[in-house]
Order: sequence, then structure tokens, then C-alpha cells
Amino acid sequence: MTPSVPASLRGSRPALRRLPPWWVWLVAAVTLFFTASASIVLTPPGGTIAVWWPAAGLSALFALFAPRRARWGIFVVVVVVLTAANAAGGRDLPSSFAFGVANAVEVWVFIAIVDGRDRSDNRFLLSSVRHAVRFALAVVAGSTTLGFVISGTVAIGGGSFTETFIHVAPSHAAAILMIAPFAALPPNIMKRIPWGEMVIQAIILFTTLGFLAVAGARVPLSFLPVGLLAWGSYRLPIRGAYTETLIVGVAVLGMTMSGYGPFSEPSLSPSVQTAFATLFLFIIAASNLFLSTASYEIRDANRAATTYSGLFTRGLLNSRVAVIIAERLDDRWHIVLSNTAADELLQDPVMSEQWRQGGLRQRVGESLASGMPFTFETPDGRSLTIHASPVDDDDVRVTVQIIDITGTVRATRAQLVAEKEHNLALTERLELDRRQQDFVATASHELRTPITSISGYLELLEEEELPAEARTWTAVIRNNTQRLAALVEDLLALSRATHRSAHEHDVARLSARELAEEVRTTFLCAANDRGVDLVITGQDGVVTGVRSEITRALNNLVSNAVKFTPRDGRVEIATRPGVDTLTQPGGGRVAGTAVVVTDTGPGIDTLELDHVFERFYRTPAAQRENTPGTGLGLAIARELAHANGGSLSVESPDGKGVVATLLLPADPVPSHRHTPRQEDQQRALP
Repeated sequence: MTPSVPASLRGSRPALRRLPPWWVWLVAAVTLFFTASASIVLTPPGGTIAVWWPAAGLSALFALFAPRRARWGIFVVVVVVLTAANAAGGRDLPSSFAFGVANAVEVWVFIAIVDGRDRSDNRFLLSSVRHAVRFALAVVAGSTTLGFVISGTVAIGGGSFTETFIHVAPSHAAAILMIAPFAALPPNIMKRIPWGEMVIQAIILFTTLGFLAVAGARVPLSFLPVGLLAWGSYRLPIRGAYTETLIVGVAVLGMTMSGYGPFSEPSLSPSVQTAFATLFLFIIAASNLFLSTASYEIRDANRAATTYSGLFTRGLLNSRVAVIIAERLDDRWHIVLSNTAADELLQDPVMSEQWRQGGLRQRVGESLASGMPFTFETPDGRSLTIHASPVDDDDVRVTVQIIDITGTVRATRAQLVAEKEHNLALTERLELDRRQQDFVATASHELRTPITSISGYLELLEEEELPAEARTWTAVIRNNTQRLAALVEDLLALSRATHRSAHEHDVARLSARELAEEVRTTFLCAANDRGVDLVITGQDGVVTGVRSEITRALNNLVSNAVKFTPRDGRVEIATRPGVDTLTQPGGGRVAGTAVVVTDTGPGIDTLELDHVFERFYRTPAAQRENTPGTGLGLAIARELAHANGGSLSVESPDGKGVVATLLLPADPVPSHRHTPRQEDQQRALP
């Protein structure tokens, strides 16, 4: 990022010129008229040309303040007002008009050079010596142009062209140099100047002026104030310097017009008096222009340098990156500059030894040769990254940046070890789960044969004539055999749902309404026996999957709903096509059809909802009421839903009733294997 440079250093013009209101134009016109009319007072006794023409400075000042689009108005005002002022002073109308036009041309030339190629309405500021030179050239060019026009006009009337030019051009130039800069002063830069120095400078300056006025000093001594004004121009704020110069100029003019001071010597003709006074005004104005502008530019540069130095120094010293500027002389290295972090690093015994023995310097040389960072490990186990680069325009010095990345390296290593241990634990956990599932599947298969044998012999036994007590025993055997057979079937179904592949079964597009009717028919008798109203609602839709698996999932949902719904309750199977969407493994979404089973049972507590899909989990209410079941129904249903690219969710709004939503894709989707069991394993591992 490039730091911003003060406006004065860039030579920019931060302030926009705005169109003056109407009353400003009126004030400008009146001021120009009276200053031009009063210029006759500034004409030495016996002379014909004024020593100073403040109207020229005011015209240039108004033009600098006005925006570009209002310049024509300034020129018109200058022509009209100065024509009237010259006519009021006794000149004939053609000469007065010529003088008015000449003054307008002077302002136009001055403004054209000051603006240069800039076509914006930004204000010109005397913020650098370069701008002061342009301002001075503009003043000289404008006053020279005016001098030619007026001198030519006077020559046509029989006057002296040379004498008129020598007096008119400098007087206008001095006026513009002393007054116009007030419209181009840059923002003040606060600088601590001792009040004693300011008071002493002012006392000496005005004492010198009093001496020149009272003591009747000769012309050579008249330039004593120039050095004192130079002192003020360099030390005072820029506005104070211009104000002091203007005050001194007016004071000298007043002395000269009153017959005091070195420029009023009786031996000098009025023409020479005018020339000396004009020269004095021009010298002090020009000196102040360049000295005060140069002083301002130096202050601005010092301020910017101090700001940048402070920012850089604080950033460098407070940086946690060790920065060293080293000087390489033959085989010796000498540290020229180092920040706080580098000092702390090199004060460490190990690193100090590394630098002295050359191990660290060798890495610096390797980085310098390759132009790339170089990372190495110190004898005490720290990891450092070194980046060395040559200092611009310096053949012997290099900048070295040393970053301690020990913490980052150790954290990365610890993370890799933790991830490796995590993956190992996950692999072992999955292997244990696979073995457990294989055992359950194998045991279930092995249990089917004895259960079938028990059921067969139990049927033969029940066909015989048995005592009443014996028939009670056989009924108990029958109930427990059926429960054991149901448990075995559930375990086998869960194993198949978890491990089956899509190509092992026929996937088809099925009618959701037809599946709901099939499940309703299966449980209608049980619902009627319990006094539960089992109904189907909603619109028909299409689901895609294995028919037997979807039917078994719905059977488990409806079975739970019928078992837990009290008498006179209601179980609703609602089909809802095209309302919901499913997220696929790749992140895409497909349209789905929902089959929602809702009951009016007691519901499930919020804390228990987090466990309903766990295998063999039964709610406390089911255990208290001894409701038959193995706790595998919802687990099997969700496995089957996932196996067919769908999802299953269970809610219990306000703890009243249960809403189970089986969402299945309406169109075939790629096989998606992601079982809840694996999720539980991943969450359990660190």
C-alpha cells in the first residue's frame, strides 16, 4: 500500500473555488474603484506615476478566488471599474479605457500562467518553490504585458515609453506580489516558534523602520529591513510572513509619501524616488514569496518525514518479525540495525552462538542467493524462516527477516498426529461395528432354524389333547417364540438395509397412494380392535425405490402409531407430492414425495426425541406400559429410507402426538450409503 503524501508535497490543490455570491462582486467593484482612485495619493510630489498600484493586486486576488467559469465576470469588472477610476482621476476617456483594458489583460495573462494546464476549479496554492516560481513568472509576464500596453498608450499621447514602462510594470508587479498571494496561501502548519523570538524580530524590524524615517538615512541604508523581513519569512507562519511584509510595504510607502525616509531625499528627483520605492517593494515582496514558500515546503516535508518515520519506526520496532540490516564485508558480517524482536532473538544464547559461528549467517546467504525464504531447525528445536534480500542501491547491505514459526510447526505436527490417531480409532471402531453386525446377522440366521423347529413342534403339540394347564404353558411358549422370531427378523432386516447395494434390488417408480393403501390394509384390523381410526389423506404422488423396503419402513411407522394411540384416537397416513426436496451427496437437490404418519398418542418428550433412532431404544412410557416391541422399528425405517435415497424425521409438536415424515425421491438417484450408525461413531470419536 502506498502511503498518502501531504497535498503540498504532491502539488495538488485540495480546495475547490466556488462561484462568489452577488454581494462579493459588488464589494470587489467598490474596492477596486476606491483603491484605483486613491492611487494618486501614492504618487510622489512632482511625479506623474504612482509608486504602488494596489488595484492590480486586488484584481489578481479576486481572479484567484473566482472559479474558471466566473473569470469573464472578473475581466469585465476590471475593465469597467478601472476605466471609471482613471476617468475620475482626470484622464481622458480613450486613455482611461485603454488603461482598464490593459489591467484586464494583465490579470488574464497572470491567471493563464498560474493555472497552466489545469482545467479544473481547484485552487492554486503556494505550497512549494515550484509553485512560487510559476507565480512569480505569472506576475512578471502580466505586469510586462500591462507595461507595454500602457507605455504604448502614453507614447501615442506624446509621453516617454521607456520611463513609463520602467515605473508602471514594477509597481504593478510589486502590488500583485504583496496582495494576490493571500488568495493562494496553503493551510497553516503549526510550528512552535518562541514568542520571545517573534517579539524581538518585530521590535528590531519596526525600530529599523523608525530609524530610517526619523534619522534621514540615505538610500543605501533603506534596504536594512530586507534582511529582517527574510528572518520573518523563514521563521513565521506563512500568513504571518505575508502580513508582516504587507505592513512594512505600506509603512515605507507612507513614509515616502509624507516626505520621510531614504526615498524622500531632496537630491533625488520624483522619478528616481518612485523607482527606488518601487524597487524596494518589489524586492521585499519577491523575497518573501520565495523564502516563505520554501520554509513552508520544508516544514511540510519535515512533518511528512516525521509522520512516516514514526509510523515506520513504531511498526518496525513493535513488529514480532525480527528485522536485521546487516553489512557484509569480506567474510565478516556486521549488524547495522535491528528491531526489538531481532534483539531478543540474538540475545538468546543458542541464537547468539548460531550467529557467531556462522550457522545462521550461512542460511542468510542461502536465502540471499536463491531469493526465496529458507526454513531450518535450530539445535534447541525451534523452527525459523529466514528471508534475506539486498538493500536497493547498496552492494554490501542486506535486509534479513527472521520469523519464529515454532508454534505453528508444532501445532501442525500435533494436528497431523491427532488426525492419524482419529482415523485409526475410526477404522478400529468401524471394524468392530462390522464384526458386531456380522455376528448379529450370523446369529440371526442361526437362530431361525431352531425357532422354526420350536414353532413346528409347538404346532404338533397343540394338536394333541392337553390339559388346560398344559395349554397355558404352550400359549406362553407360542408368545415368546413369536417375539423371538420377530426380533430375529428385525435384526436381519436391519443388517440387510445397512449393507445392501442398489444393484441387489429392483428400483421402481411406485404410487405413494397405493403403498399407503397396502399398509392401511395390513393394520386395519389391529386399529379396529384398538378403536383407532386409521385413514389416508392427501394427493397421490410418485416415489422411487425398492417396494419391499419402502413398505417395511411404512409398516414400522404405522405399527408404532397404532400401538401408542389410545382408544378413539386417530392415525393419519398423508401423501404429499412435490412439496419437499432432498439434498443429494453431490450437493444438488431433487424433488421428493413425503408420506407423513401422524397419530394422536401421548407424544414423545423433547429429550427423548434425540434417541428414538438408536437401536433397541424404547421410551420410558413404552417400558412402563409394557408395550410390545424391540426398539428397532424406527432404526430399521431410517436405514431403509437412506438406502433408497430418502430421509426420515420424527417430531412431537408440544408433546402431543407424533409426526413421522418419510421423504423419498420422486425420480431415481445415485446410490447413497450413509448410515446413522456411522454418524454416531464419528461424533463419539475425539
